[in-house]
Amino acid sequence: MQLLLKTEYLKFINLLSYPVLIVDDNYVSQLANKKFMSLHKIRTKTETQLEDLIIDESMVEKEKYILEIKNKKMIFKLLSSKLLFKSKQFYLISFFDVSKEHEEHEEILFKKRMFEKLSEHLPEGIMVCEDKINYSNPTFEKFSGYSSKELLTKKFVDLLEDYSKELFNANIKKYKKK
Repeated sequence: MQLLLKTEYLKFINLLSYPVLIVDDNYVSQLANKKFMSLHKIRTKTETQLEDLIIDESMVEKEKYILEIKNKKMIFKLLSSKLLFKSKQFYLISFFDVSKEHEEHEEILFKKRMFEKLSEHLPEGIMVCEDKINYSNPTFEKFSGYSSKELLTKKFVDLLEDYSKELFNANIKKYKKK
């Protein structure tokens, strides 16, 4: 990368509040901003240190980058933009930390699995729904006469008799007005 390009882009990418890396069309690191350098504990901006960073096309395509520092896993969402400079192609790769969101998602999945495990053995029928039914335990499936696969295609109101549907829908309308 030519010095002029490095100088101009470095000014710009150092203004950004998130880590940024510029790579050439072979995904060889060319330039990084201060946020990226501190994230990787790179003290000086030597070409060899940047080239040692492994960024490959599959990471960019998957839009995911995982970094482990002192047994702490950080997960980044990658966004890539093409840059053209004197008919040579580069990529500006932005790194957005999604570690917290990933941990929260994993915690929700864990709690969901625990709920399902616990409710599988209850004598009471349990069904969870929003618009459609999202979950039912085996007792509810026996009670309704439908398999879990069939229930996942239905709305709760579909399980009601006609006279109950009218009452249910009227109560829902009253509730939504509040």
